[in-house]
Amino acid sequence: MIVTNKTKRDRDVPLCIPFLFRVNCDDCLEVVPFCDIIDIILTNKLDQEANMIFNKDVLQVIKTIEENGSKAYVYGDAVKEGYIGRDSWDWDIITDMEEEPLCEIFPKARLLREDVKGDLYKSTIRLDMTYTDDQGELLGSIIDIKTGVKSFSDFLGQSDFTIYAMGSHPQKSLIDPFNGKADAKKRVLRTVRPADSLFEEKPELMMKTLRLVAETGFDLDTNLYNAIVTYRDRLLDKDKKLVTDEFITLMGSPYVCKALQFLVGSGLILPILGGEQEAKMISMKEMKFLNGIMEHLDEISDDSTLRLALFYRCFKDSRILKVIKNLDFPEDVRIHLEDVANKYDRLSMMKSKITFKRFAGEMGEERFTLLYKVARARLSLFAAKERSLDKRMKWIEKHLREIKSFGEPLYLDDLAITSEDILEAGIVGDEKEADKLLWYTLAIAHKNPYHNNRYKLLQGAKKYKNPILASLRYFTLIK
Repeated sequence: MIVTNKTKRDRDVPLCIPFLFRVNCDDCLEVVPFCDIIDIILTNKLDQEANMIFNKDVLQVIKTIEENGSKAYVYGDAVKEGYIGRDSWDWDIITDMEEEPLCEIFPKARLLREDVKGDLYKSTIRLDMTYTDDQGELLGSIIDIKTGVKSFSDFLGQSDFTIYAMGSHPQKSLIDPFNGKADAKKRVLRTVRPADSLFEEKPELMMKTLRLVAETGFDLDTNLYNAIVTYRDRLLDKDKKLVTDEFITLMGSPYVCKALQFLVGSGLILPILGGEQEAKMISMKEMKFLNGIMEHLDEISDDSTLRLALFYRCFKDSRILKVIKNLDFPEDVRIHLEDVANKYDRLSMMKSKITFKRFAGEMGEERFTLLYKVARARLSLFAAKERSLDKRMKWIEKHLREIKSFGEPLYLDDLAITSEDILEAGIVGDEKEADKLLWYTLAIAHKNPYHNNRYKLLQGAKKYKNPILASLRYFTLIK
């Protein structure tokens, strides 16, 4: 039995085929016929034993290893990516060849690590076959090779999921001891070992499971889903960074809606919201917004930070701030989420152009742009519930057009001077003080764009050394 969770817009990711070579029966590279490529695109699937298209670098590595009397198979993420119709530049190969002879035939290989026990393999070496073309685009492959593998089946048995536990070869039969090919065709995720024992030992794999759902659109095997429900609380005690990193990747993936529905349905949302107590306190209003996000988030740009902001904006500001404190978000993401909690409502409260300029200018272009995108996205998703914001956003967009049209300074980078100019003028001698005065001079350019020149701004910087005058910089005296 399979646990499925189809969204209204559940769709396949377009197939990309950048590699047009394969090994023919004479053990030579040949160009894939155009009709074969068209057939693959139209059917939107790859038959692993017949049609998987290998990178020419990988083909050459496999051929070289076999010419030296050893065996080699591709395994892991590249095989999985092939099944779901996506190209890969990061390849993994297993071989029974030992490290020393392998490094002799590939002198540019770099040793990454050695297996301490040596039970399954001896070491990992890396071949960096990337290069930059005339347009500056990075091409080629990075190939990691596990050396001294005694049993390919035993090695693949250490994989977490069956779709990773396959060994693929351009000519030979697929090594598939755990029926990963059948699972890939059924588009279902299943673990190699019993899911209960796997999650009991490594609870962090529950987040990886839902991240794979978000990346592939696969459904969950019933035992896998039930194991998540059983062991979800164990994730609360795990490394917060592991949970956060997987969640950020999940949010930027094409099947994010399906993954979020599993996240909520299985209760794995608990660590994302800061624990069971916090999850129990979700209001009906918050749940309505969350349901909308779970249905339509994949319609929004795949910017993971924007999607994270939209997800957490479903909840009260106090809850957002608690989550930020509890989870280990990167600094830039944390700042954006804090803006969503602390500054989002101010978008609908501004009453004058100068107030708007100060708000956007002091936030900075990157932070304000993200907050603006959050507001626009919420309007597109929840138009009926954001009527007051709709009017204010039209007002903001009108002023943004005016500012752009007349070239008015809005952000710090738009000023005619820098903090170095303030230091050179001898107004202050400390770099931090100069940075602070530069921020203060932004008010001069906001109030009168014609004063955005070196003389007026440096004059203002001297004036704002007085803390009282600096605090009144946006006020205008009426005579």
